Parts: sequence; structure tokens; C-alpha cells
Amino acid sequence: MQKDTYLLELARYIALNPVRAQMVRSAKAWRWGSYRATAGYEENAACLTTERILAGFDKTKPKRIAQQHYRDFVKAGKEQPSPGND
Repeated sequence: MQKDTYLLELARYIALNPVRAQMVRSAKAWRWGSYRATAGYEENAACLTTERILAGFDKTKPKRIAQQHYRDFVKAGKEQPSPGND
């Protein structure tokens, strides 16, 4: 369980890096990351798998539900301080 929590926090941290660096206003606007595919806004690139991250939200629900939970999770992190900035 702790490993899954760490993975989700790491994915959120990576998705929000360009936002916190004020390069874009939202994770969705950063086209060079995996957020858009993981969140369901575009198809996965051949080299990208999103199942492990999405499974951290709910393995029993349809993929689109897990994608919505992921979008909400990342959005909620935007209001929190960045890890390591203590």
C-alpha cells in the first residue's frame, strides 16, 4: 500500500512540475509529459503504459472513472505545497 501511495504522489509531483515552474497553467497544457494520456485526454504513446498509476485509484471501475480520479488527484495537489519545499 505504501508503495502505491508513493507512486501516485510521484506521478502527481511530475505532472505538476511544469505548473509549479510557471511554464503552463495546468498539467493538461504540458504536452511533453504523460499527464494527458494518463488522464484520458489523448491516446497513450506506444512507449507509455498508464495502467499501474490508474490501478492505484480503483481496479474495479471502468478506466474512465480511474482517469477522472487521477485528474482530481492531480488538481488537488496543485493547492498543496510541493514535496521537498519544507
